Amino acid sequence: EKYDTWEVGRYLGECVLKSLDGAQAEPSTPHQIQSSTQQLGTFTKDMFDDPVDPSVNTVSLKGGGALPEWHSVKTAALRLPCGLYYARSCVPGHIMRGVPYKLCTGSAESGQWSCLTMDPHGRVTDLVIVGKQPIPARKISRVVGMQDAFLNSAKQAHERGLVDDWFSFFQAEWANVIFHDRFPELLESLQKIVGSDNNSIEISETLLTAMDEGDDDASINELLSDAIGPGGTRLNKITVKTIETNITKFLRQNKALLPMYLIPSSKKRQEKEQQSDRKKSS
Repeated sequence: EKYDTWEVGRYLGECVLKSLDGAQAEPSTPHQIQSSTQQLGTFTKDMFDDPVDPSVNTVSLKGGGALPEWHSVKTAALRLPCGLYYARSCVPGHIMRGVPYKLCTGSAESGQWSCLTMDPHGRVTDLVIVGKQPIPARKISRVVGMQDAFLNSAKQAHERGLVDDWFSFFQAEWANVIFHDRFPELLESLQKIVGSDNNSIEISETLLTAMDEGDDDASINELLSDAIGPGGTRLNKITVKTIETNITKFLRQNKALLPMYLIPSSKKRQEKEQQSDRKKSS
């Protein structure tokens, strides 16, 4: 009941194969499964604490032995007797940390209600939607695990009264890119850039120092916001340019599936277009 059925089923299948054939590899731990599949909506314990330790990351069983704690997002969807549709995606409870932010919309009377929950660091940990139309639950579940920065500043949009309901918010055109099957590849490339960028390393060191000194989550978030600035205005220009270049490259490579995004033209391309326009006019 607590975990994603796909993740548990894979682990169970590997255990059965191992019991039938000793030559089979040992079952993958939840951490290995996450690393190998690179699921976007997957949390790992090392996002919050120390790296996963199999001897600790377990739940005791009555008959002895231990059951691993899994980390993938759990999703459930159903049609209610009253004709409404319900969907929920959330992270396992053992991963939750800190006081969450609950951003709710709608009401029970209207038949349209939704609630988005974020942890103190702006990562979505829970999404519940109740509505009058079918909900693509597996698609919506990919929102869980993402940072607010990738979600069109969802928290700020809610505070400004711009969100009627979360289902419509994530069905808008801007969200098409986060549901693209290659979006995790973009995130991975951006993580590599940030990991080797001097400006980003300096910010990380500042945050780590604050954590070592025992600062609370609110203080650390404030430090991060001050270092980045609104919309990244305080980041190094080289860092911003590198990130923009990679995002533009991704959109250009996937233009056929993401035609709704305006892609800035390079100088060479602009010159070719201008030459073409001159020839047509002459």
